[in-house]
Amino acid sequence: MEITRIIIRPHVTEKTYQLRESEKQVLSFVVDKKANKHQIKEAFIAIFGQKPEKISTVLRKPTVINKNRPNQGFTKAKKIAYVTMPKGVKVGQSEDPTDTK
Repeated sequence: MEITRIIIRPHVTEKTYQLRESEKQVLSFVVDKKANKHQIKEAFIAIFGQKPEKISTVLRKPTVINKNRPNQGFTKAKKIAYVTMPKGVKVGQSEDPTDTK
């Protein structure tokens, strides 16, 4: 698996924004479902140049959409990696677009 294809995109929600602003910066990314923690760590170091303290992964199952209709659909399953940085280390990630001064 190519190291550049492991981390797909940042996972941005209200919860992840609060985690990113905490004392220990926790970043979240949608990653390839077949990637393990060691591969995610190598890809993170290659992209950002920082060594993470801890990596946690969560598998999200597909959920049903349009339950009460004849043609039900499902969301895509995804794997989310929560990358914890050491205290005081900040990684440059795109800022909130609503912050305007």
